[in-house]
Amino acid sequence: DIVGMRKHHGLGMKHKDPALRHTVVALLGRFKTESGEKYHLMPLAWQSRSGLQPSIWVERMLTWYEKRKVPQGPVFRTSVGQRAKPVAYQPLLHQLLLDIQEDRPDLIPRGIDVVEEYAVGRSFRRGSNTQAINQKVDERDIDLNNRWRRFEAARGRQPRLQMQQHYADVMQMLPALLRYSAAL
Repeated sequence: DIVGMRKHHGLGMKHKDPALRHTVVALLGRFKTESGEKYHLMPLAWQSRSGLQPSIWVERMLTWYEKRKVPQGPVFRTSVGQRAKPVAYQPLLHQLLLDIQEDRPDLIPRGIDVVEEYAVGRSFRRGSNTQAINQKVDERDIDLNNRWRRFEAARGRQPRLQMQQHYADVMQMLPALLRYSAAL
């Protein structure tokens, strides 16, 4: 959601502790046991160990929408402004990965069936979790970071979370949440 991304990105970038400056992916959803729409916030480190800078890309996305005078709505949208389904990006993902496979078989060996092995719905989280494990991120930090998947899987119901995750405030959990993305 553009409004949530703008609001929370700005707050994260202005955090009083420079070590905790971050961006936020704000997922907007409606849950059966709650009234109204709620944000599920996913803080991301300003920069990861490998040099990824999610804050820069969030800023670019927000600027892109601002220049086009799109103040609200889904970040991933159809040409008419409705929320796009992730599967709509699958052909683009496959083509990009096939191009990488062709140019850099050291990254994606030619024997891998890209269309069969990679999907928008699973590849990014799987790769992220694998990298976190390789970087020796604590399992509790990985589980905490993946709690949004439980919201997604609940499909409109309140997800089952550990009691601490129900009541803990995102800002209070910020150091633990940022350890995950900072390690990637």
